Amino acid sequence: MSFLKYTGEFEKQNNNRYKFKMSDKKFLRKDNIAKISNPIIDNNFQMVFGKYPEITKNLLNSLLYPQSKQIKDVKYLPQNIPGQLGERNSLNSVRFDVLCKCELCDRSNQKKEMIIDIEMQKNFNIENTKRFILYLKKLYLTYNNTDIMIFALVFRKSDNPQKNNGSKTYIEQVNIDDYKEINKFDEFPIYQIDLCYCYKLIFKLKKDLWFNSENEKLQNEGKEWIKFLNISNWCKTIGEDLYILPELYPDFFESNQIYTAIKLLSEANNINIGYRNDDDELKKIIVEKDKIINELTEELKKFKDKYGK
Repeated sequence: MSFLKYTGEFEKQNNNRYKFKMSDKKFLRKDNIAKISNPIIDNNFQMVFGKYPEITKNLLNSLLYPQSKQIKDVKYLPQNIPGQLGERNSLNSVRFDVLCKCELCDRSNQKKEMIIDIEMQKNFNIENTKRFILYLKKLYLTYNNTDIMIFALVFRKSDNPQKNNGSKTYIEQVNIDDYKEINKFDEFPIYQIDLCYCYKLIFKLKKDLWFNSENEKLQNEGKEWIKFLNISNWCKTIGEDLYILPELYPDFFESNQIYTAIKLLSEANNINIGYRNDDDELKKIIVEKDKIINELTEELKKFKDKYGK
């Protein structure tokens, strides 16, 4: 049984166990459940991918270089690039979701550095594309001797989108001549990945897909990341944006980094990863609390009877 097979459907049984439906028509039965919040929420996304470089490296390799694993190291860069001195209201300043410098090593063992800005975005619109162009301009001016990429993961609330809105855009030199004189500028890509359409291709149409020019097909790790980021499109929820998974073990996942990311989301919201039956646990706490109160009350009564008020 694996995360890739879990349908998001579950039910609580009379014996206080949970039954989780899998895509192969089988069921996984567990005593415990895990609750996680939505990973695409800004704070959650930045906590997971902006503080744990091994998780970020795994995400990028799994989606961009799923077979060659070209990214060998990830170092975070400042999220803010200010505007010019004297500009008011933070004009022309930018704030990135996750900005990192990656060390790549290709199949010929050639090493290079690349600045990758990872953005989580809801829906497609022209304003986002304009904003990403601004980001490219700022990044080029700040890191003008390094390759640069905008990698935007775009989510839209649809578990069965009719068409793909993803794109790969190249901004040519003419677009930024009026910003600053640039002597060396080839092409910097903006990848806008339609997460929901990718989910449809992988899990409903059973098709292969790839994002880079080398046609490296997504492996199971990459498919897990697509499913993870789409969790609100397929998984049942309890409360507001708290999604239910079977109790978490590393061997439930292809990648240990997916397991770690989900564990972080659970712990960050003060939710225990594996606990038995919400109601039963709450009852135990209340009973124990009442027991302690009764014992203290009885001791106090004995003290008053012996020594008076």
